[in-house]
Amino acid sequence: MKTTLLVVAMSLLMISCEDSSTPPNDGLTATTDRSTYLAGETITLGFRNHGSDVLQLASCCTNVALYIDSWENDTWKQVGARGLPCLMLCPSIELLVQPEQTRVDSLSLYDGGTYRLRIPFDERGQGGFERKVVTNSFAVRISR
Repeated sequence: MKTTLLVVAMSLLMISCEDSSTPPNDGLTATTDRSTYLAGETITLGFRNHGSDVLQLASCCTNVALYIDSWENDTWKQVGARGLPCLMLCPSIELLVQPEQTRVDSLSLYDGGTYRLRIPFDERGQGGFERKVVTNSFAVRISR
């Protein structure tokens, strides 16, 4: 009995000690440069490709296309989008993130609240953009 409990305890310990730093979404992470912004301030987004494949971010013209979610009533609710669908009269360019490289983009939000951003992406050439990477949550304040 003691041996069985010891084996179970060791197994749980090994699982909990596994490297949890492996990024989700096939190696793509998306983070904001800060956790709090004033309304209208520039929010800088960093996209890091930790994998070995070239990844392509959904785009509209030269901007990363993204969904804007707000934390409301204990759940995330989509409250906006940028470039989805892309209605601009310009060609979307390939916004690529090379392996072990970072790409930067930015935007501003003007309403107060707690937000996160969801960005469609895929391996270069796949084109479906079925996968999404989600940023950390961040706050937008109306005043100091």
